[in-house]
Amino acid sequence: MHRYFFNFRKGDEVSRDRIGMHLPNLDAARSEALHAWRHAALRYWSVDGWLEVESIQPLLVRLDAVRDSLHHARRTLGLADIWKLVQAPVDEDGAPLLGTLAAAVAGDKPQQTVLGWILDPRRLDSAGLEEAEQAAREASILRWFALQYPGVGGVTIERAAALEEAAAARVVRELRAEIEDPTTALR
Repeated sequence: MHRYFFNFRKGDEVSRDRIGMHLPNLDAARSEALHAWRHAALRYWSVDGWLEVESIQPLLVRLDAVRDSLHHARRTLGLADIWKLVQAPVDEDGAPLLGTLAAAVAGDKPQQTVLGWILDPRRLDSAGLEEAEQAAREASILRWFALQYPGVGGVTIERAAALEEAAAARVVRELRAEIEDPTTALR
């Protein structure tokens, strides 16, 4: 038996130490540390009530989008890339874009072509208000993606910013038109 030390200050690092739990291996040490952390959190939650457990449903939606897209493209990604993509600032409406990004990271050429179309500000020339707002949300996600995966799929911060600028301009034009002639909203 070895002693293991779980260092909360360094994330989930578990290492051998002279002072610590007597456990047979590193996996047992991780399991014991996570169990102890969960027990402490539940104890504080039940007594003080200040701790709230966050739903994992949004995370599962993003994971499904990534997994389904990779399966469809017959591609794979490493765990670190999947985890990074699943942690993206994407709501449920953005799950299809997240799937496209995952496939692009995995090297799927058709999805890289789709990203080229999404990044093209000219597609907003005849866009309605909802489509322009959606493009602005997509641009925000694409800026995050460009920081995480520079140049992958042709996504750059500059192209994402250009899309966001075009989307904002289109939203302003559509809102002005709606204010000037409220009946346009009914069409």
